[in-house]
Amino acid sequence: MATGRPYDPALARPDPPAPPQNHLVSKNATNSLEDLLRNAEDDNESQHTQDATSRPPAPTDPHDLPLPASRPPSPQRPQGDRMVDPGQLGPRITEQASPPLYGEILKNAGNVLEHIKNGSVGKDSRHGRISITYYDYFDNLISDPTHIDDSANVAALYHVSEDVQQRLIFVEDLSKPTIDKLGETFSINPEFFEEHLLNSGYAGGKYDSPPARNWSTASFKKSYVSFRWIRPVYRLPTYFSSSDLDDLLDGSTTHFTRGKSVTTEILTNIFRLEWGLWTDPTKTVRMKRVCGLEERVSIWRKKLIGQNTEIVIVLLDPLPEISEMHQYWAPIGFQGQNGETDDDDDVSYHSSLIEEEPQRVRDQRSLAKSLDWLIGRERRKSDKHEKNREVLNTVIIEQIASRQAVSADLDRVFWTSQSVTDLEGRLKETKSTKSEICDALRMNRGPLSLSKPLFQLINQDTMTLLNQLRQVLDEIDIEMLDDAKMEDRLGLWRQIINRAQRELPELRSSLEPFIEFLIGLHPLSSSMELAAMRFELTQDIHEVWKNIDHIIDRLQRTSGSLTSNMGLLDSRRSIDEAHAVARLTELAFIFVPLSFAASVFGMQIEPFADPVPLSNFFIVAIVVTSFAYLMRMTMRSHWLIDLKATVRHDVRGYAARNGQPVQPGTLPMLLVFRSIATRLGTSIARTCKWAAKRTSSAAEKLWALLGFIISFVLLNGVASGIPLAVLWTCELDSNIQDAVSIAIVLIVIVLVGVPFWFRSKPKFRNALPDFIMDRVRQAPLWVRMTSIYLILTATFIVVPLALVWTRPLATGIKTGLTVGVVMVVILVMLIITLLGTLGRKSFDTFARHT
Repeated sequence: MATGRPYDPALARPDPPAPPQNHLVSKNATNSLEDLLRNAEDDNESQHTQDATSRPPAPTDPHDLPLPASRPPSPQRPQGDRMVDPGQLGPRITEQASPPLYGEILKNAGNVLEHIKNGSVGKDSRHGRISITYYDYFDNLISDPTHIDDSANVAALYHVSEDVQQRLIFVEDLSKPTIDKLGETFSINPEFFEEHLLNSGYAGGKYDSPPARNWSTASFKKSYVSFRWIRPVYRLPTYFSSSDLDDLLDGSTTHFTRGKSVTTEILTNIFRLEWGLWTDPTKTVRMKRVCGLEERVSIWRKKLIGQNTEIVIVLLDPLPEISEMHQYWAPIGFQGQNGETDDDDDVSYHSSLIEEEPQRVRDQRSLAKSLDWLIGRERRKSDKHEKNREVLNTVIIEQIASRQAVSADLDRVFWTSQSVTDLEGRLKETKSTKSEICDALRMNRGPLSLSKPLFQLINQDTMTLLNQLRQVLDEIDIEMLDDAKMEDRLGLWRQIINRAQRELPELRSSLEPFIEFLIGLHPLSSSMELAAMRFELTQDIHEVWKNIDHIIDRLQRTSGSLTSNMGLLDSRRSIDEAHAVARLTELAFIFVPLSFAASVFGMQIEPFADPVPLSNFFIVAIVVTSFAYLMRMTMRSHWLIDLKATVRHDVRGYAARNGQPVQPGTLPMLLVFRSIATRLGTSIARTCKWAAKRTSSAAEKLWALLGFIISFVLLNGVASGIPLAVLWTCELDSNIQDAVSIAIVLIVIVLVGVPFWFRSKPKFRNALPDFIMDRVRQAPLWVRMTSIYLILTATFIVVPLALVWTRPLATGIKTGLTVGVVMVVILVMLIITLLGTLGRKSFDTFARHT
């Protein structure tokens, strides 16, 4: 910690600073844009890239942050610094009370620079988390680390006490809030963030960004450096392949198996590509394999105006972390004979699925199951829905070799299992670059320079990469003698060699300027110590160059040997094809004469005695020719070519996800049919799930509406079924049976139906009447009146007429009774209408008087 005073959030905001140029730049008026560019050259910086990763350390309470010191007034600038007068830049730039928002700075930069306009720095990130750790360097010591995870506290980084020589700020996994807050606080060039985000997957599946050396500002002196290197690691098995990477970066991907679906999401903003270092094409995403993970570190430095404090911002990459949600179609366990869940049968239940699951997932599930057993079975029984879902968060890489020096007595370390486990943990400990650097700073409380721990990590990763390349080249030299393996693995070998021939010279050329920039960050003022550190790092750099040059020479020899073997293989293949053609030519001397004889003697047969009409010949010829030409057009049509390309891409993606090796130029038909069947089965399953959901929803609504009536009828029917069955099987008079049946029904309704009525919930038994009344209230007045008239007509006309005309009466009597009923109903309706009209008028009169 820089100071011991408590942190006040109200003081986290800096005083209204000058325009962005005034934060970290010197002052003296100039008369042209050339002077402004020369002013930028006064800061001795360079321009390369590379980064590392770390899980964010435990954040501290904002109240534990040090009280920032007030910005010292500095009306007079040091003579060595120059400040460009904003009025000299043009009529549009004027003095501001505070710097503009960083979004406006990005917009202004995008109007001039295409790589900012089309880059990633102005785009939104997948998450807005902030992970910042900073240290303060004093005369002979370094402060404890302070963590910031709230954007409101970023502005406090600008306030530094006067005794601080350097503030070292580590930023892991850039996000949109982090870029905006840091850029606005320190007026950072947007190119600093953009160069760090090149080919990072920050803005989706875009890994073809042009390098920074192609920018229009590449020749300018800049206040930052960016460096990229390759970190050899083991790539752990996953459910997604390279073909799914675009969808994964844009959101998530879902992989369906026979027993579950696995939804994969990326938990970091930066997710860089990997460099495959395996030579066997049969290895798939379901296997553990060696790869090179791209890492980048970007360092920016400036001095605060009026102070000797230097601000150093270090951007690092996180470890590639993903989240996998395993959704099972059925519970993991099943009920045993004693009613308890037998989780041990999980393996037998998913025996068909074990082959498709990576070992990493099975290990994590075993650990989760053990923790669940410690918690207790009752908790697992209480939530059946969560039993079918597992969420696994994991880092998908594992360290090949330790990035730090490991000392162990190999003569005694293998005596006990505990010491072996400790050694394995130290060798395979996978930590991000930020964690490694913070650990080194914590172990050395003195003024340790950033150059030592960072260069140590880069040096160790580079040496491990060179060792892996030596192993790969040894395998290629041995396996290229086997023609079958060479045909299968030639494309993969060429990719590895071509990538290594591009990466190693770039790493070699960019290492020295990056180290020179790091040496300039040393907080010590002793020239002897700086010279000693420079000499030590120079020796290490020359050692790294020597090993890189050796591998580059080895790559050239292997590439030449591979080209020679390819030529021999092609020559041998041409000779085999020539022998095959010669054998076919010999067969032609036998089959061509036989074909000629068969054609001559074949025309002198009985079926051709009566010749067919000439029109039949033209019809058959036109039909056959049209069909053949139509097939030719179809085979060469663009939609069929696109369809085949789409099917081929889907089949290869299916093979990659299911761990089935596929040769580069062939696709087995069985694999094509399985891919189509899988896609069709997935569509059918989704359709059935949608239909079941809709049906279930409709059934629930119907039951909520008619459930009481159905339950009432079924309950009374079941209760009265047995007595009525006994009654109607007895030989009794039909009138007696009818009377007794009515009595039984009434008794059952009183004894069963009435209690059921009172015990049921009002909302349940009144669902249908409430529904009808709601519809009646919503209906217009004329619809309700018409319904009332129809109901009255059916009650007072149809029913009496039905009773009259179903009785054995004379026709005249039926007619008279019909006329009488109609007249009575009409009279009653007129009376009701008049009474309703008079009553409404009386009510209106009364309301008017009152």
